[in-house]
This record gives sequence, structure tokens and C-alpha cells, in this order.
Amino acid sequence: RTVAFRVCNERVEVPAVLRRCAYSLLATLIGSNTAVPIRHNSAGEIPVTSASSAAAFRLLAHFVTEAEGDAASVFERFGEAAVGSVGGGHAQAALSALRLDAEYFLGSTTDDVDFVDFTESLQQFAMRCGVSPGELLCPSGMSWSMHANFRPNVAKLNQPP
Repeated sequence: RTVAFRVCNERVEVPAVLRRCAYSLLATLIGSNTAVPIRHNSAGEIPVTSASSAAAFRLLAHFVTEAEGDAASVFERFGEAAVGSVGGGHAQAALSALRLDAEYFLGSTTDDVDFVDFTESLQQFAMRCGVSPGELLCPSGMSWSMHANFRPNVAKLNQPP
């Protein structure tokens, strides 16, 4: 089973099996574990308008659905496309946008280990792309991650068991 999204006029499909960031916004969209109805378009896709690019969203979605401990392989498979999709191929702009996307779609997870795993993998990937990982720690425009324990709690949207 898969779930489909419409991101930047592109279809993005991922397995509907959550492996990480169980209470993040992205996991809620993938697993449909919410009492709030999720809108689908006529093609059965969930429209996403807040991602920097379809490639960045695809990387994040696969990070959430791939086996744990496999973050590096997600960056190997989808990282180059994400870098080429934003900022005219400028790696720092693309990776900073991906970092902000991660804050939005993954930042609400209650398991900070998953989020830290993502940011560490992003920093390693950034170094391979010639970008200083320090530049990704707090890109301009970042909001709630600058304050510890201040992230939206989308777990409250989960349906009761």
C-alpha cells in the first residue's frame, strides 16, 4: 500500500508504513492517524503546498518510511535531486530549504532521536556537497527549533485507540 501526495505539481508516492517520527506532521499525513479528515484531490493525492520542492518532500517522506538506521541511504538515493531542485542547484540554498522543510514536517515528532538522526545525516550530506554543516544548524527563517521543547504537538490530532 502507498500514499500519494501532490507537491509542486508533481506526484510523490511513498509506502504507507511508518518507521520513524511517529507523531510528526508528515507521519500523520502518511498514516492518516487523525480524527481530522485529510483532503485528497480527484487523483487521490494529498495536496502539499508548504514544501520547498517535490524532491525535498520525497526525501523527507522516504526518511519517515524507510527502515530505521537507514538515513544515509535515503540521502544517497534522494539527496542529489533535492540539491538540484531549489536555488538553481546551489547546494547551500537547497539544503537550508530542506532543513526548514524538516522542521515543518518532522519537527513535531515526540522522538527527538529521529529528528537528530535526520539532522546529523543532513550535515554529513552537506559536507559531501561542500556546504559547511554549521550553516544548516539555524538557517535564516527558522522559527520554533531555536527554542528547545517548543514544537507543535500534532500528536493531539491522533484518533483515540
